[in-house]
Amino acid sequence: MAQDTSRNDLNEGRIGKVQAILIGWFPALVALVLIPLDLYLPNQDDFGYNLALLAPWILMSAVWGLALTGLLWTRAKYRLSVSVGLFYFGIFLALSDLLFPVRAHWGSIETPTQWTWNVGVPLGVEALIAVGLVFCFRMVPFKFVQTVGSAFVAVLLVVQLLTLPGRISPDSIVVLGGKVVYDFRAKAPSLAANLKSPNIYHFVLDGFGSSVFEQAIATGDTIDGLDGFTFFRNARANYIWTNYSMASYLTGTFYCTGSVGQWMSLRKTDGLFRTLTEAGYSLTQYIPIRYYMHANASRLIDPIDVASKEGLSERIPGTSEFADLWFERVMPQGILGLAESFRNSGRLKESLNHDSGPERTADYEEELARFLDGESSTDPERKRWIRKIYTSLPLMKRLIVDESTRPNRGQYVFLHSYISHEPHDVLDKNCRLVAGTQPRDQAACALKFVREFTDTLKELGRYHESLIIIHADHGSSATGPSDPYLRIPVHMLDEIASVTRFPADLLCNRTFPLLAIKPPNTSGHRIRTSMSPVQLADIPPTICSLVGLQEPEGVGETVFSLGESDEREIHMFFGFARQDERGEVQWGGKQLLEGELCHISFSFAQGYRKYPRIPFQWQ
Repeated sequence: MAQDTSRNDLNEGRIGKVQAILIGWFPALVALVLIPLDLYLPNQDDFGYNLALLAPWILMSAVWGLALTGLLWTRAKYRLSVSVGLFYFGIFLALSDLLFPVRAHWGSIETPTQWTWNVGVPLGVEALIAVGLVFCFRMVPFKFVQTVGSAFVAVLLVVQLLTLPGRISPDSIVVLGGKVVYDFRAKAPSLAANLKSPNIYHFVLDGFGSSVFEQAIATGDTIDGLDGFTFFRNARANYIWTNYSMASYLTGTFYCTGSVGQWMSLRKTDGLFRTLTEAGYSLTQYIPIRYYMHANASRLIDPIDVASKEGLSERIPGTSEFADLWFERVMPQGILGLAESFRNSGRLKESLNHDSGPERTADYEEELARFLDGESSTDPERKRWIRKIYTSLPLMKRLIVDESTRPNRGQYVFLHSYISHEPHDVLDKNCRLVAGTQPRDQAACALKFVREFTDTLKELGRYHESLIIIHADHGSSATGPSDPYLRIPVHMLDEIASVTRFPADLLCNRTFPLLAIKPPNTSGHRIRTSMSPVQLADIPPTICSLVGLQEPEGVGETVFSLGESDEREIHMFFGFARQDERGEVQWGGKQLLEGELCHISFSFAQGYRKYPRIPFQWQ
């Protein structure tokens, strides 16, 4: 009988130790597991699907658990008081985070998320919470807290473990030291089965308006060598801002309902890129910032990867940026807000907008510096875009150099360049930095690159059989269509402007992007102009159809099958960005977390048509 009693006491002791360790580990669970997961999981595309970002926090939580186990297992005297005290501290962290959450909502990482600190309310409420928890620590029996608290922590941990696999993207990778050390993505089939697949060259010239390209055709300037192409004069951008347009032209879909953030993330995990890589194509991306990286990319080239180290590259947030956000999230907001108000800095760091550092050749840097020093404008945003435009050049040159080593089958080459983006007065037609140039000069610079590339393809004997698609993500703010019939009616622009507060000309002009396509096995004839009503969402089905793949489901159609249909309706949406009363832009996913979209359409039969507004929420 005595032996049984002793065994019972021993079991109870072990159970009590486990319970104490569980509740003592609770603050680590909140601060080092739950909060990092809540930062990472809704924004996996912004963090490049890099699971390694979570590793330091999970490791720290494990170290906490091991140290706590060693302490509480052997030190019975302070076991209950220490573990219960830690449990109440974990409750304080959790309540502070729930009541005053610092949420990172990103539609893009080109602009830093802005925090607005309200010192008084968080500080007062968090002080009351602290006083209440101290009172509970003094009055509530430790054994009761240990029993109930350990059950709560255990259930919370089990729920996290069971739901985590469904929340982590299957496109996850592990990046350490800038290199992918493990890839969870499904591998593309062998290219051996796709030896007949022509190469696809997909170039996005940011902000290139269709009217400027039309002028180039009319004058015959800079378009020599683009034989076999068809220019779609009536192409429309479904969205007039880069990231939202990108989501549409890479998936062939429109936002209809639900989370805008989830819809936008499909451009990196689904859509055209996934369709082509699953069909056996090898995807190489030449992009100005790593935020545009797709999960299925097998090779990535950005300005910092160019051998000469020319230019700047805005990099995807890494460990240091994640740590900044974690710190701002886990700190009690009253304390952090008070500290920020004393420091008068407004932010610890602008952690979502980092340049890669001075890794450029001297000549290149000096030329850019001389031009920027001579700039009469003091607008930092203008100078930032001049830098972006000029540093797109080495990226494009690298693409041409790489072509001679690229296989002539099964390759999908994607380029996104800022070279045609505004300001349109900094590059001449020979791509030299010259102040006071015209939009047509900068457009000629972009077309000069295209012509050099097509000449390279012809020299290599692969131009005729290749698919080449050149388009913008939106039109040019400075130039619109000359045909008044095509311009959006004034009364519709007025309504859109009432929601977005953008000028009517900007809204109209940016809906007319460049779209020109050379199908496979086509060349020889001079560039043709099509009047077909098409939209950028038509790009995925068009590419798939031209290379013999099944067209993806969506709103897009194959542009070469449309003809000049009077009934075909193309759609435009406005409202994911707007100006506030001070004229500052509020971006969806940044400052603008909910709102309404204006929806209009165009067809030759009915002209412009207005649809009911579409409510949206970021998450």
